[in-house]
Amino acid sequence: MAVAALTAFVVPALGFAQSLVGVKNCRRCHESEYARWLMGPHARAHESLSQDQLSDNKCAVCHLTSASAAAGTAKSGPKVSLSVAKGVECESCHGGGKYYYHSFVMRDRELSRALGLVIPNQSHCERCHTAASPGLQSFSFDAAWKKISHGGTRDGKHGPAATADFEK
Repeated sequence: MAVAALTAFVVPALGFAQSLVGVKNCRRCHESEYARWLMGPHARAHESLSQDQLSDNKCAVCHLTSASAAAGTAKSGPKVSLSVAKGVECESCHGGGKYYYHSFVMRDRELSRALGLVIPNQSHCERCHTAASPGLQSFSFDAAWKKISHGGTRDGKHGPAATADFEK
């Protein structure tokens, strides 16, 4: 009941947790996930762009975490500052963590989601990985998920099926 009250009255006022805390805060409790991210393509997403492209919101929104949070999923708009988190960090996919990153919140699945934690799925990936996105290969969610999967359910399942189970 406390979570329901929190969800009904406090969460709307928090703006659905759009404030970023950065990958270093996530790393405190998620060391293995951090290590997997660091070795994957998202950590270096900004390296594929020129300085001009990094300053252009239509590119930055998918290659820079802070630009993504500031612009939502808009693909055009004002230039962005380069003093933002580079690469596609945790919060690009999992939502701004200002209110959910604390360990006592993360231990409560319902509370963490109520405070902004997003469990990403294929549609989240396809906000950036589209047919119009530059690339040498077409995007395959199943193939891509195998490269970046770093979580799942408490029973150890990983991948798209586990994400569906975890979302229940």
